[in-house]
Amino acid sequence: MRFRRVAFAFALVAVAAGVAATQDARPLPPNSTATPVVQTESRLVLVDTVVTDKKGNHIHNIAPGEFHVFEDSKEQFINGVTPESTAGGRSAVPSYFVLFFGRMNTSELVYAREKAVQFIEATASPNRLIAVVNYLDAGNVKLTQSFTSDATRLKQAAADMKTTGVIAESTIADHSGEVFTGSPLGIGNPAAPTSETGELAGRNLLYAVSGLAKGLASFNGRKSLILIAPTFDYRLQQHDFPAIISACNKANVAVYSIDVRGSSDSMVENTLYPLFEGTGGFATDNPNDMQRALRRIVEDEEQRYVIAYSPSKSPEESCHTLKVTVDHSGTKVRARSEYCNVKANDPLAGTALDQNLVARASGAAAGNLPARMQVAFFYGAADTAHVDVAAEISAEGLKFEKQNGKLHSALNVLGVAYKPDGTVAARFSDIADFDFDSKDQIDQFKRQPYQYEKQFDIAPGRYVLDLVFGAGDGDFAKLQAPLMVDSREGNHLAISALVLCREFHNANDLQNTGVALFSHRVPLVSRGTQFVPSGTTRFRKTDTAGVYFELYEPPQQSTLPSSLQFRLRVFERTGGELKSDSQPVSVALTKWKDPTIPIGLKLAIDKLATGSYRVEVNASDTSGGSSLVRSAEFEVE
Repeated sequence: MRFRRVAFAFALVAVAAGVAATQDARPLPPNSTATPVVQTESRLVLVDTVVTDKKGNHIHNIAPGEFHVFEDSKEQFINGVTPESTAGGRSAVPSYFVLFFGRMNTSELVYAREKAVQFIEATASPNRLIAVVNYLDAGNVKLTQSFTSDATRLKQAAADMKTTGVIAESTIADHSGEVFTGSPLGIGNPAAPTSETGELAGRNLLYAVSGLAKGLASFNGRKSLILIAPTFDYRLQQHDFPAIISACNKANVAVYSIDVRGSSDSMVENTLYPLFEGTGGFATDNPNDMQRALRRIVEDEEQRYVIAYSPSKSPEESCHTLKVTVDHSGTKVRARSEYCNVKANDPLAGTALDQNLVARASGAAAGNLPARMQVAFFYGAADTAHVDVAAEISAEGLKFEKQNGKLHSALNVLGVAYKPDGTVAARFSDIADFDFDSKDQIDQFKRQPYQYEKQFDIAPGRYVLDLVFGAGDGDFAKLQAPLMVDSREGNHLAISALVLCREFHNANDLQNTGVALFSHRVPLVSRGTQFVPSGTTRFRKTDTAGVYFELYEPPQQSTLPSSLQFRLRVFERTGGELKSDSQPVSVALTKWKDPTIPIGLKLAIDKLATGSYRVEVNASDTSGGSSLVRSAEFEVE
């Protein structure tokens, strides 16, 4: 399975330079006096609820006492019920609508654009914000217009929607073999044909929805994600949906679908119904009914009820089923099916532990726990670089104590990206908990370093990234690496950083896929193999090692055939002797619909002598355009 990273930050595109760091690097203390922001969470769950009759007409004036909320099948006390109506005036929270254009042929696209323009003319206002998104296959999306009430800009974005990412007569199966992925790693065959149809296509679409939901989470209130395509008939199973539904429910995103086929086809089935029902949306399967469907979606947003209740106490990241009923005969109730006690992205903010780690990061003292770090970038869909951090730290410093019948320890983590003036550009924190039943299990755990992984977003600029681990009793590790984020010119070839890996998984493993989607960690996948970033760039000759990077196709300027090419070489770091050369490898672009090309290659570590090396990738546009170079250093022991 081939997944693409999806981010929805509603702005432009950026990139960060990939580097490796160790604790031996001398810290550069930032002159930061910024006070951490304390984030608090209200113990109140808001459930947006739509009530209609059997014909789909919204029902008004339902008394608060007629509503009932069940969490995990247990009825909850309702704190309040508020009718939400923005039609007659300005609400404190605007309504958000995302028009998501899927794959369709030319005639369907013409129809969808026309109806989208009519919807924008009738709907866009300061209290009704709209964004336009284009699906590019393989889980990748392109933001055409960010949220705005400017009808002129929105109509232009919809009217200019061309066949980029819209497949009329072919599928990805027609392009198999056009993207080179290097030597096989024993997990699947990189040269084998792939097909973006049926099960794979459905999962890729679900992955795109999950990424969009994550990006929409920062917007307050309910959001409507409207999928517009000629069919939603995929070979999907029930186990494909829970992680996606959870991602949408966490972000309070209701998902809808609108069928834009030119004529009805009784043989076509919408297999995404669990997604719509689980998030409080609906599916419209009547062809040429887009205008009425869009009107109903607006009515959902503006004629819903907001139910507030206090949830039962539960662990972080736990999810609970929700069901809303009303004491009204002949009604249909739609609401999200789940509430999740979402873990905060910065759980240490404002705490004494946070202050201690901040002091460690800015202090001159080096840490006493061995640790290493690798940092890499990947282009996103907006004015954001997606930064992957992988670190490896000795577990010897962890102290275990008896707690709730288990031997427990915790590792506190703080990551801060500082601007040159010392102010904070981005930060995150984590608490890694460890629980074991016996000392033998602890001894086994401590034999290997602990691998920590994190992904975060950052805007263009020059930074210093500090990563601090606190193990208690004064034991800590401190890592530092420069982080360079340059603006990307969208009309030129681009290449990501190189990330070195020594752990690989079959991406078709449904269990691993579900975990990745649920945790919002975006896996790095090329031709069915997931590449896991290594926390260290030191390899033993017996290790299976690989390198992952992404090429970003520039827009086609003409109908003449063109391609990209790349060349991977390994040099001795001292002396520069060439040790390995892939020779130029071409990547055809004449039919490729996804501008992001993930590439995974095997590094023949076993053929290298002990020493220090540099892996270098040169990428160029064979039509005479851009030429780029990325490199990463590693050791062989």
